[in-house]
Amino acid sequence: MILSALAVLAAVSCSKSGGNDYNSYESQRERIVSYVGKLTTPVVENDGVFVTRTNVNPVTAGAPRLTGGDSVWVNYVMYKFSTKPDSVFMTNIESVAIEKGFDTDYLSLEPLALKYGTTEIMSGFEKGLANSMEGDSLMMFIPSRDAYDNKIVGIVEKSTIIAIFADIKKIKKND
Repeated sequence: MILSALAVLAAVSCSKSGGNDYNSYESQRERIVSYVGKLTTPVVENDGVFVTRTNVNPVTAGAPRLTGGDSVWVNYVMYKFSTKPDSVFMTNIESVAIEKGFDTDYLSLEPLALKYGTTEIMSGFEKGLANSMEGDSLMMFIPSRDAYDNKIVGIVEKSTIIAIFADIKKIKKND
């Protein structure tokens, strides 16, 4: 029901802004809402980034929840997205890298370590991690303005929506 309302809002926004531009924020939002509306897992929106928890089993009670200044270690797979997650362009998960034919000599295959809220990472990635817990597996859908915006980054064209699978391996609280 919430996602249906979001789809209507996105459609109204597109029509009011003349949103025929495939790469406009409104068009990107409409494509994300259309895709996540078909998912069977609950989807939340964190400041323009859509996130669903893909864990089959509930997170262990008492697991640390990520807050500003905490250290977090994450395994991830990044996809380009047009109307669904398409091609993988970056990962730190060895099995995915090998399956996709990436040269693992040039990849860090360790969990990405960052200090939440203070590290310069893709703003949408940080928004997607908000309120996550150790052990969470998340799928994030990030409009280009919160990803690489209007820049070409490697094989990612400008104004590309990014989808990220993120597996929260560890959180160390900043006490």
